[in-house]
Amino acid sequence: MREIKLKKFSRKIREIIKEKELNAFYVENLTNKIDWFSTEEFIFVNWEKDLYTKRFTLCHELWHSVFNHQFWDSREEREADNYACSLLIDEKELREKVEEGWTLWDLEKFFWVPEKEILKFAKQIFNDKNLNFIF
Repeated sequence: MREIKLKKFSRKIREIIKEKELNAFYVENLTNKIDWFSTEEFIFVNWEKDLYTKRFTLCHELWHSVFNHQFWDSREEREADNYACSLLIDEKELREKVEEGWTLWDLEKFFWVPEKEILKFAKQIFNDKNLNFIF
């Protein structure tokens, strides 16, 4: 188990973790299907996942802590995904990059967020379910 070095995250994310008195760790030897598990005081992220998934997962789990979720339903999971994206992706910058013709691959490398999460977030921002223009 290794503590997650938060200095690579934005000040806002570091402040939320400090305010909530959370401890975040990478855990090895989890089944590859598990991205995370958490308690009231701890967030554990699967070390074997790629960097983008690990960053996104930490921020997703912050939502559950900040808003004290009560249920494991799809609505709360979508809200947690949106919260994670809003912490990791500047909406104005995403709009600019998409309008400049950046691909999902380019956006993933720029924001350090998984492509599928960027696409879901972009669909909401652009209010467009297709978004073929960013492939």
